[in-house]
Amino acid sequence: ALGFIAFAIGDEFRLSQLKHTGKQATIIGILQAVITTLVVDAALIGLHFVLGDKLPLSMAVTLGAVAAATAPAATLMVVRQYKAKGKLTDLLLPIVAIDDAVGLIIFAVSFGIAKAIEHGQFSITAIVLEPLIEIVCSLLLGAVMGMLFSVFEIFFSESIGKPPL
Repeated sequence: ALGFIAFAIGDEFRLSQLKHTGKQATIIGILQAVITTLVVDAALIGLHFVLGDKLPLSMAVTLGAVAAATAPAATLMVVRQYKAKGKLTDLLLPIVAIDDAVGLIIFAVSFGIAKAIEHGQFSITAIVLEPLIEIVCSLLLGAVMGMLFSVFEIFFSESIGKPPL
């Protein structure tokens, strides 16, 4: 389901719109995700010191990262239901997509920090390098799969409208 939602949001993007709103959307999306994570992390870490072992520090850090994620499906459905057009809509969809991408990066780094807290071993490799390698490999896999789907799409689009064999 999330894959279809991501494809639907990607379908709404236009390169010309992204060039026009790209800087604004990027700044807003990144700031929204980072500030949300920092505020929720601060609140949960404070709660950790109040509750003690009931809320482990590693869990507080991980939950703070989860707070950055937004639900693109709800945003997309509202835009489609009301057939919304305009500057805000053109800015909103890229912000949601960028926010989720930044949220994934923040989650990967936060999860590395949480693992380091749990195991008591802090290393830059575990906190920064491993999440970045996972993200780069995911992007490469997505690019390869996108190219494969584009190649196979030719076979399906040619058969549309033809009677089955």
